[in-house]
Amino acid sequence: MASMLWPILRRALSDLQRVAVVDDQRSWRNIELIGGAFYLAEQIEKQCATPHVAIMLPTGGAFPMALIAVWMLGRVAVPINYLLSESERQYVLDDCEADTLIKIGRASGRERV
Repeated sequence: MASMLWPILRRALSDLQRVAVVDDQRSWRNIELIGGAFYLAEQIEKQCATPHVAIMLPTGGAFPMALIAVWMLGRVAVPINYLLSESERQYVLDDCEADTLIKIGRASGRERV
């Protein structure tokens, strides 16, 4: 199966100053998304021992940044809906065996990145 990562990276690297994502907070240029993805990938690599990485981020520039980082490492991204209760979120994390949850805010327990 072909990876969706490489066409995305090729396109982003072809015009680093191009705006790639606009959210309710700001505009994100390709260089910011790719640079952030490399940084996140480094952090994930250091801290995550499983092939699955959970992502609980709002719609905006941070989500594609995290998704690209996970794909760069050849891991599986597991999107988590922020509307889930704590017990529902815990069920998903246990079921997919992710040891890392990428989110905005303070980390606790298995939420290490």
